[in-house]
Amino acid sequence: MNIPTIPIKSKGYFGFKVVSGGEVTKESELPTPNLLLDAFFAMLAAQTAAIDAAVIRVGTGSAPRTTGMTALTAQATLQSGTWPQAVATHGNLTFDSAAGNYVGYSTYVSTFAIGQLVGNFSEWGVEFTTNTTAGRTSIHATSLIKDAQGNPITLQLTASEQLIVTYVLETRISPQDYSASGVVKLDGVDQPITVLGRWADFTKTVTQYYGPSMSLTAKSGPIGPSGSALGGTTLGTKSGSIITGGATRIMRVTLGSSEWNFANGIEFIEANANLIKYSFSPGIPKQLGRSATIDITVTYGRL
Repeated sequence: MNIPTIPIKSKGYFGFKVVSGGEVTKESELPTPNLLLDAFFAMLAAQTAAIDAAVIRVGTGSAPRTTGMTALTAQATLQSGTWPQAVATHGNLTFDSAAGNYVGYSTYVSTFAIGQLVGNFSEWGVEFTTNTTAGRTSIHATSLIKDAQGNPITLQLTASEQLIVTYVLETRISPQDYSASGVVKLDGVDQPITVLGRWADFTKTVTQYYGPSMSLTAKSGPIGPSGSALGGTTLGTKSGSIITGGATRIMRVTLGSSEWNFANGIEFIEANANLIKYSFSPGIPKQLGRSATIDITVTYGRL
């Protein structure tokens, strides 16, 4: 069975300042929007944990950004050391009444050593990783360095200057109900079913919404309003596995013929660490002697 979820959408921004002699000598006037790469969404689909860490890389290339990029056009050579590990701060979701959705921000700040970057620089990228190796080139988002009018510029750094780069990842989730036609695979045969889905919790740190947990729980219901936990008593819990493909992440749970015997079928489940809940009409007819495959699908996209 394929159970769809409202897409989780993201965008990001770069900002910078240059420090010399303890004083800020250069600073971006406005955050620079970046391009989230295909590699970013593939990484999200494959993640089994929250995105807690990042490394920001700098380069000298000036080619236009494309979604298929996996590295900077011309990554800079550090004068010393490795790429600094960004200090990460993750906020909780808050409701944006003007947009009618929930928004959360993760902020990553990379502070380079004085003189670690010397020369003229025109691009940067970020990789969500703890790998700070100097020769590593992977990136998940990128932008040319730009001025307040959005024009590409060259950032000049001397041996006495220190660069500090900030990256902000913005994520938005809609609180609206969604309904869709799903497919139940019972005893290896596809059967159609109607799915109603709601987000159950908007209070978590933003990174927790990027990937589903590898288990689901069946309950007696009712489904309850958006932003509240699925009601009722627990009837069964089953772990699953992650299947990925492009910007889609699937948590697959397989129930054997001797597991979960529900006279009225499976009517309510919760998944994604209990952040998402679903109701089914009619209930999924899972009784003893019948096997079932349940796929929870999360799709990621750009804002």
